[in-house]
Amino acid sequence: MKTEYEDKWLRITKKRENKKTCVYSVWSKCGDFEIGEIKWYPQWRHYCLVIEIGKLPIATRLLIFSDRCQIALGEFTLKLNKEHLKKRRIKNE
Repeated sequence: MKTEYEDKWLRITKKRENKKTCVYSVWSKCGDFEIGEIKWYPQWRHYCLVIEIGKLPIATRLLIFSDRCQIALGEFTLKLNKEHLKKRRIKNE
């Protein structure tokens, strides 16, 4: 999988491509496990970070995000949302 974003603590990779949107995996580099997915959330019409607690390793039921992690995740999803909106505008022209 191609790495879309990486810093000291997080790695985001493209997981799969759906018909209109993509799904990205968010990985913790500390424990090397998948935290969750960034995917299109149709009810909000935005890409969002989705974390399914039951899928996390048993020892990792507490997730702590620093301001830097939240900014990195926010900037990545903001970029995806802007790109998606731009594609829709071009398609509708």
